[in-house]
Amino acid sequence: MRKFIAAAAVVFMTTALAAGTRAGDMEQERLWISLDIFPRILAVDLDIARKVTPSGSVKVLMLYEDNKERADEAMAYLKKRAPHISGLPMELQSGATADCEGYSAVMIVESISDALLKKAVTCAIENKIILFSPYEADVRKGVTASVQIQIKVAPYFNKATLAKSQIQIHKAALKYSQIYE
Repeated sequence: MRKFIAAAAVVFMTTALAAGTRAGDMEQERLWISLDIFPRILAVDLDIARKVTPSGSVKVLMLYEDNKERADEAMAYLKKRAPHISGLPMELQSGATADCEGYSAVMIVESISDALLKKAVTCAIENKIILFSPYEADVRKGVTASVQIQIKVAPYFNKATLAKSQIQIHKAALKYSQIYE
């Protein structure tokens, strides 16, 4: 009986560790999928050209709470994959604060606390910019947009946050998106 309990404990621990690894891998995978979708989300913001810096670039805050390395990896990836948004150069910066004044958009790059998320939502609404998260559950917490991964990957917008932020998204893009009401 002791051998059985010991063996069961080993199997349980191995399974738990593997599940934790898979959860981390899934979070990372959501981020990489989101990095491919994020520039397209910005491109369908009908007012993106009015949200550029004085030098004419789309300035994006890559928001993290603990993992600066992940933010830096995401920035490097985006710089290669999408150096321009609607013909405008993209300028990327990472930061662990929700102060988004002066930015054209914010992308969350890791799971963040509810307190930081709430500050980011408020700041994005006040500055009329898109706050994007790889985690679709964040849309129900007020994030402007995310991705919904099912059989296909689709943009996922929060209708109320779009209205509060006065962000206008191209109607054709909304037609192929999921909307949280």
